[in-house]
Amino acid sequence: MNKEEILSKSRSEKNDEGILFILNKGNQYGSTVFLVAILALILFTVIMWRVADSALLMTVLWTYLTGHFIGYAKADHQKRTGLIMVSLLATAVCFGTYLNQILF
Repeated sequence: MNKEEILSKSRSEKNDEGILFILNKGNQYGSTVFLVAILALILFTVIMWRVADSALLMTVLWTYLTGHFIGYAKADHQKRTGLIMVSLLATAVCFGTYLNQILF
């Protein structure tokens, strides 16, 4: 394949690698900032002994991780049902703990 064939093939594809690179970098920084912030909030609520608030924050964290694992599995074209099920179970347990704390 010569240079012109490679360029024409690249132009015919709908994916712009520059845009994908920017989106991936933004996703990495956004995920990192979110995880640091949520972990700091969880630590603060645990120190202040606010169990209901920490359970709610843990629910948010595990919900995010579940979505992340599902997206990763779809993009990687591999079945990661075990990891996704564990994450869903953790989400349900945290949410159940939250409901138990606020209702009873």
